[in-house]
Order: sequence, then structure tokens, then C-alpha cells
Amino acid sequence: MSAAENASACAHCGLPVEAAGERFCCAGCANVFALLHAEGLGRYYELRRGVGQPQNEARGFAPGPWLEQLESELECALSERPEQTFRTELDIDGLHCGACVWLIEKTFARHAERAGTPSRIIVNPALARASLELSPGFPLRPWLAELSRFGYRSGPASDDAQRSTSSGLLIRTALCLALAGNLMLFSLAQYAGLRGGELERQVHVVTFVGATLSVLIGGSVFLRSAWASLRARVLHFDVPIALGIALAYVGAALRFALGDGQTPYLDTVAVFIAFMVLGRYLQERALERSRRRLLSDDSHRSLLTRRLASDTQREELVACATLEAGDTIVLRRGDLVPVAARALHFAACSLDWIEGESEPRRFEEGDVIPAGAFYMGASPARAIATERFADSAVLRLLTRDRQTSPRADAFWGLLARSYVLGVLGVAVLGFGLTFLRGGDVMEALAVATSVLVVTCPCAFGIAVPLAHELAHAQLRRHGVFLRKPGVLDRLLRIERVVFDKTGTLTTGALRVQAVDGTAAAKLDAHLDRAAESALHALVGAQDHPKSVALRSALRTCLYDADVAARVVEAPGRGVEVLHHDARYRLGAPAWACTESVPNEVDLVFARDGRPLLTLTTQETVRPRSRELIEALRQEGITPYILSGDRQARVDAVAAVVGLEAGHAHTGVAQPVPAGCAVGDASPDEKAAFIRALSGEGTLMVGDGLNDALALDLADVSATPASERPFVASRCDFYLTSAGLGGIRDALSVAKHLRHVVRVDLAIAVLYNVGAVSIALSGAMRPWLAAILMPASSLLTVAYTVHAMTRARQADAGTALTTGRLAWK
Repeated sequence: MSAAENASACAHCGLPVEAAGERFCCAGCANVFALLHAEGLGRYYELRRGVGQPQNEARGFAPGPWLEQLESELECALSERPEQTFRTELDIDGLHCGACVWLIEKTFARHAERAGTPSRIIVNPALARASLELSPGFPLRPWLAELSRFGYRSGPASDDAQRSTSSGLLIRTALCLALAGNLMLFSLAQYAGLRGGELERQVHVVTFVGATLSVLIGGSVFLRSAWASLRARVLHFDVPIALGIALAYVGAALRFALGDGQTPYLDTVAVFIAFMVLGRYLQERALERSRRRLLSDDSHRSLLTRRLASDTQREELVACATLEAGDTIVLRRGDLVPVAARALHFAACSLDWIEGESEPRRFEEGDVIPAGAFYMGASPARAIATERFADSAVLRLLTRDRQTSPRADAFWGLLARSYVLGVLGVAVLGFGLTFLRGGDVMEALAVATSVLVVTCPCAFGIAVPLAHELAHAQLRRHGVFLRKPGVLDRLLRIERVVFDKTGTLTTGALRVQAVDGTAAAKLDAHLDRAAESALHALVGAQDHPKSVALRSALRTCLYDADVAARVVEAPGRGVEVLHHDARYRLGAPAWACTESVPNEVDLVFARDGRPLLTLTTQETVRPRSRELIEALRQEGITPYILSGDRQARVDAVAAVVGLEAGHAHTGVAQPVPAGCAVGDASPDEKAAFIRALSGEGTLMVGDGLNDALALDLADVSATPASERPFVASRCDFYLTSAGLGGIRDALSVAKHLRHVVRVDLAIAVLYNVGAVSIALSGAMRPWLAAILMPASSLLTVAYTVHAMTRARQADAGTALTTGRLAWK
């Protein structure tokens, strides 16, 4: 019996849990489950249907300057007209079902009730957006903070014009389906025996007008795309679709205008166009839903920072695009440093997004903080910008959009070329043979038109897009979001996967371990009451990664506000407090205690210089990373680690995930050794590493600014950092689950999709061979074409739905996020 069959279901998301006796698949799910029940919101599980999404561990609520701007606008508007409400919209990340809507609305109502304000909320799950009507006194920030604890991140509403690309296609699809349905009703009267008289003539006129409208409304989508493709000298698959629409319509229109006034096949052309537009809408919607899930990413236009006004010396929120060299910027905890800036005093910043370092770095007065760092200090800091935002590395990332390699469309280009040449050849052959046999031009034109009509690429126009939509939906339910077309095709040629370390293979969080082997949950068990109270006050005083790790490990929370009020931070060293006539310190060993400690110790809790706890911190590797590495190897895919962090830390993580120690190398070697773990790599060295692998067949998985060049050069790019849309919005796909199993899931879905597409193509070939044979023989009739073409389309669609749905049912009992998706 497989592990998946032995696994119990996670109490929060419903996915299998492999560890015996465990109720949750990850710590994030455990935290959210406890919060929901503690707040009396357990009905969420009754409303949700099917499995949910695993939750990443919360990193705290750090919305950034946009919320300050919104609060300022709210205060200003309501102070002028307190009797009215303030209307605004927010994008909400993680909203995916009716239970999410209920939970968000319920928490909003509770906050409004407690504040005694008649505020209202309307949640639109299709747009992942909440429309708010706020009255004076509504606690906006506490409500958003509570949402973040449940796994829902919020951001300013993005521009709908930039977000939505499928709304126009939806309108075109509806109109084309309506036209096709009505034209088929008119044609049914003709097939039933309507002959002669004014009524028949009017029916043909209406049919011609309806088909013309269908070509203008729906066919124009493919005609424009085909023309653009030909101008770029690229044979996209829209070319044969557009050619089929144009030639079939022209052939039937010529007979209507120059012949006997009949409109054979125009109803079939209208049905064909309706099917094609529907397929295109499904394709665009699948990609748009993944893009929409990311929070607003209007690049530098919506990025704000705090600047010190030169005349009034007051803080002001400004767009980063307005920053110039010499401006004084003000940084608060969690703020992004948008430009390189010279520190005016000590500042601790996290560089994991830039260089992959897992620990914050100290910047003394006069040091230059690089653009893309995140400020981690407890109190506000000031720095002088040394460059314009226009020259910032952050802007270069925001304005770069990865282009899909032309190699991705090679198969479809060859298929399109073969289809176009084949259809044209057969149509010309049918026209010539019929004309030579009878000498009747109109009869020959009717045969050629019938060939063009019945050689329907519906398998490509609707069945394949539908298969992609179902594959996207399958992956979305488990936290894998594909953003760009052709990703599943390119995944088929992946031969190697290159992982960044900090924030990718690891969560970015730390975990503590006692040197003497004491269990994490019992670290404070031997401390007296005074020491325990001091320890809890110290770990609660700052959000340094080591403090957060220790706070999470403690078995109880004995927070004393009086003690916490006396905590003092020693920048770059730690925190201390005087309590019961003793000085307690938590921080670097050399500063916290006077006694010697083992070399591996990097965090000490001491009283008057005597260590009470000696701890080491280690990076937290994402769940089941070792299983993923082994699974990739079994499938013939070579895994690599490529990090900017120190080689020793890279080696430690490599050992945990199953890369042998002998594969670890310092620096980037040429040629690249198979399965190596590389540390101390700069962004340019990471790019050189990908180039040495030739790029093609390489999947790069990263999360930071230092990975941007490598992500651009790789055949496929991915990131687990969906909370940083600057990176996620430029990758081919992103992950929202706690682990990285979604990478193998995407590979598995791509293989299954290829099988389904091949069967669809086989059905299409068999249909077209049979239909063309009937057309060339002269036995094809409009009513027969009206039956055969929709029938072939329905057959391919039925098979596609059956094959993909069966895979979904198989997934219901399989741990998708563990990377063992079984297609049965």
C-alpha cells in the first residue's frame, strides 16, 4: 500500500498527511486551524467543498506604505463628511471558494459590530477583490491583520484594464453562440424541406447576415492574430483556423452572391467560429485566473516609500518613481529599500531577496544599503538615496518581463504548417477533379467549400484549450498557478531543476535547537520564574528571525507588559532587560555572556553574563524537499542548488535534502558538475551557471532579486514567493503551498496532458480523413456537414473531459502537493 493510501487527511486543507499521528500536513495549516476554532469560525470547514489549499506559515502582518496612504485618505474623507461612507477596493490573495468569502465577510462584520460602525463589504471571488464601504471608526488595520493570520494577504486594487483580458472574449463568445444557435434553427427549416418562395429567400438572407456577423465578431479574433503571426514570419496555429474561417465563408458567400442565392455551410461556419472563440476564452481565462491571484503588481507606479520633505522635515508618502539621489528616505520595519541608500545610523536589513543570505546584515553609519533590501530594525531609520529610482535594480526587475522562447511553439508550428498545406492541397484537388469531371464551376466550388468546412480543427480550437483549462484548474486547487501560455509544453523537455536556497528550498524562517539536545518545547522548562518572564519579554520585543524562531519554540507565553516595557535593543547584538536586580540578555554569544560557549552556538540567553540557554539556529527546509529531490532523480531529472549564501550553509541544506556532500563546490565551476550545490554565487554568476547548462531544458526556481537574471535565462521559471508579486508576476508559474511538491505535480500534469492531446489529435485525424473522403466524392451535403463537424467536436471534448476528470478523481485520494500525482 502506498504512503498516500496510508495517509490521513489534514484537518485544515484535507490533503494527506504522511507522518503517523499528525493531524496537519504543515505548520501553517495547524496555525490556521487553531485560529479559526479559537475565534469561533469553525463553520468555515462546513461551507468549503472538497480539499482546500495548504497554508504557508505566516510571516507577520507587514502591509507597507499603501495602507498608510489608504488610512490617510479614509481619515481625511470621513473628517470632512462624517455622515457618509468611504468606498474603496482591495485585492485579496488566497480567496478561492465560498468558504473564503464567508470567512472574510464574517470577520469584517465582527470588527464592524465591535466598533459600532455600519460598514459593509462585498466580496467578489471571481476577481479576488473586496469592495468596502467604511464608516468612521472602522478598525481597518486590525481587520487586515486578522485576515493575514488566516492566510489572506491584502493589497491595493489593481487596474482592471490591465488585469482582465478575457472579458471581451466572453462577450464575443456569448454573441457567437447566440448567432450559431439561431442560424442552426433557420437551417433546420431548410433541411426539413423548405423550398421556393419568398420565405426561403429571406431565410438565406438572414443566414448570410448572421454568418457575416459571426465572422466579424468571432472570426476577427483569429484573423487579426493570424495576420500578426504572418507579419512576424511565425506560423501560429491561429493561421489554419483563420484560413478555414475565411475560405469557407468566402466560398459560401460567392455562391450566395453569384450563384443560386443558396447559403450552404454558412450555419456550419457559424458553429465552427462559436466553438473556436469558446476555446480561446477558456485558454485566456485559465491564464488570467492565475495572474489575478497575485496581489496588485502595477510595478513602480504603485510602489510607495516614505521621504523626508526638504522644507518641512516631515515624513510624506511618495511614489518611488519620484525618488532622486540625495533624498532622505525613512524606513520602518518590513519596508523595502527601493534605491541604494547610505545609512545615517545603524540599520539591520535582510538581504535574502538580493543575495540569498539567510541572516540580517548590519549596516553602520555611512554604509550603503543595496536596493531591494528589507529593513528589519525595531525603530525607524533614515538613509540618503545615492541613486535615482530610474537607475535602481528594483526598477529593472519590475520592468523586465520574461519572453517565451520561440522553441516552445515548434511542435504546434509544424502541425499548423502541415495542416494548412494539407487542407489547401485537398481543397484545390477537390476543385480540380470536380471541374474536370463535370465542367461546372459552381459545383467544383461547392466541393472545395465543403472540404474547407468539414476539415475542422476543433480538436485544436476547443478540445486542447479545454484540456489546458482542466489541467490549470487541477493544479490551482493545490497551489500551483501557471501564468503564461506554453508552460506545460516546455515542462515536457525539462532535464534539470536548479533551486535557490534561502526562501526557496528553505522557508526563510529559522528553528532553534539546544546544544545539550533539549527538546524545543522544553527549552524554558528548567528556568525559574524570573528568568522565564525575562525570556518571554525579550523574544517578544523584536521580530529578528532568531527571536521569532525562539518564540515559536517556547511551550507557553508568559508575556508581562511591565517587563517588556523595560526591554532595550542593542543594535546588531541583541536585546536586554533589567529584571529582579539582574541583567538578562538575548543575542550574540560574545555580547550576551562572559563565559565561553561551543563554536556552533549563535544565540545565548544569559543572566548577568552566565548562559542559561545556549542555542543554535538552523534554516527550516520546506516540507518533503528531500522526497522531491529523490523523485526528480528517479524521473531522470538532475537537481542543483544555486545560492548566494555562504557555502557552509548551502552544504548543510544540501545534506538535508539529499544532495551528497561530494557534490558541493565553492564558486561556479565550468563545466557545471552534475547535481552540485553551489554557494557564494552573485547574480551574474547565477546567470553564468544557467548559461553553462544551455538554458534549454532547465527549470529555475528562485524567489529573489538576485535570481532575476537566472530566471530569465532558464527554459521555465518558477517561484514559491507568491507574497512577493514582483518576482511571481514574472515567472512562468508560482507555488502557494508550503512545500515544493507542486513542481513535480506540474511535470506530471504536463505528461498526462500530452497524452490527452495526442488522443485528441488522433480523433481529429480520423474524422478529417473520413469527412474529406465524403467531400471529395461529392456526397457531402450541408445537413451532413452540420452533423459531422459538431459531432467530432463533441467527441473530442467528451474524451478530454473524461480523461482529465478521471485524473482529478484519482487525485482525490493522492497527495498532490507531495509530488506523487497518479494519473490512472
